[in-house]
Amino acid sequence: GGGGGGDGGTPGSSSSGYYQEIDGVKYDRALIELAEELSSGGKLSAASVDQLLEASADGGKVTPTEVETLQYIAETYKLDKKAKAAMDKGLAAAGGSTVERSLDVDDGGGGGG
Repeated sequence: GGGGGGDGGTPGSSSSGYYQEIDGVKYDRALIELAEELSSGGKLSAASVDQLLEASADGGKVTPTEVETLQYIAETYKLDKKAKAAMDKGLAAAGGSTVERSLDVDDGGGGGG
C-alpha cells in the first residue's frame, strides 16, 4: 500500500537537517538550496551546474545521495545544451546515470589503468 505524503516542514526551519526528503527519496539539502540560489527563472547555466558539481564533490567523492540530488535538479530545472552536457559529464564521473536515460544500459568494459 502507498503511504500518505508527509507535509513539508516550514522553509527556514533546519529541523530536518542534512537531508531533504521528496517523494520518499532522500536528497542533499545543501545542493537543492544551492540550485535554488543559482537558478534564474527556473534555468541553470553551465557555470551553475559546474558549481553544483563542485559542491557535490566536497569530500572528494560524490555520494549516491548527491548523485540522486543532481539528477533531481537536472529534471527540475531547465538546463541549456551546455549545462546539460556539464551535468552529464559530472554524473558520469560520479558514477551516476546521465540525464538522457538511454534504454540500452550496458556497462561496457572499464578502461585499463
